[in-house]
Amino acid sequence: MLSRALLSRNQLTRTIPTSISNMYRLADLDLAVNKLSGQILAQLDKMKVLATLNLDNNMFFGAISPTVMGNYGVGILNFSQNSLEGNIPDVFGLKSYYMIEF
Repeated sequence: MLSRALLSRNQLTRTIPTSISNMYRLADLDLAVNKLSGQILAQLDKMKVLATLNLDNNMFFGAISPTVMGNYGVGILNFSQNSLEGNIPDVFGLKSYYMIEF
């Protein structure tokens, strides 16, 4: 069973495929420093054991779905160096965050 997908710096393009949410046992998802675009998928909320989500330095846009930040025990979120807009979803009720970077 795959628990880590470390795919940074691979020149990946297009959007994150919705099928990635089927990898619900992933603990670490690193897609940083690619050329991914589109909105950050709300379907990522199905990944309940995700500890690290790194989407730094891509071309994501739009608002961040509250479900991406609120339905699992992520310790590290990195959405920096994208074109996100809107409010940062409320995460203050969560106790397991170690780092959040926008």
